[in-house]
Amino acid sequence: MAYTMLQIVEGAAKLRINFRTGDSLEPEIAQDFLERLNLMLSQMKARGLDLQFDADLETSDKFPLPDEHRLGVMAMLAVAYVDEDAPISAELKAMAIDGENLLKADYRKPDDMRVDRAFLNMSSGRRAF
Repeated sequence: MAYTMLQIVEGAAKLRINFRTGDSLEPEIAQDFLERLNLMLSQMKARGLDLQFDADLETSDKFPLPDEHRLGVMAMLAVAYVDEDAPISAELKAMAIDGENLLKADYRKPDDMRVDRAFLNMSSGRRAF
């Protein structure tokens, strides 16, 4: 199913703040979540993840990643949203870490990966790989 960025933002709001299905998310809060999401995605790109899109996303845009990244991105966004009245649970932190790891596994550029030479050259003179 194709999701919109508004649905991603609302999903993150449900995880982070007192927002329930059927409620209407205030436009200012939705925009704040979206700005944090755009910042988060641009920082990932700067750290070597080629997410394969460049433009800042709007609430009406389609979610540009495969559906398996939806929940992880929502959790990462929920953790990134600062709200002193809503503490971050250990479960939410774990979901965010899993989401980031999945993005890294799927989108890390191969030329950014490093291999330790000690793993390639064995003491016997044989190459390990």
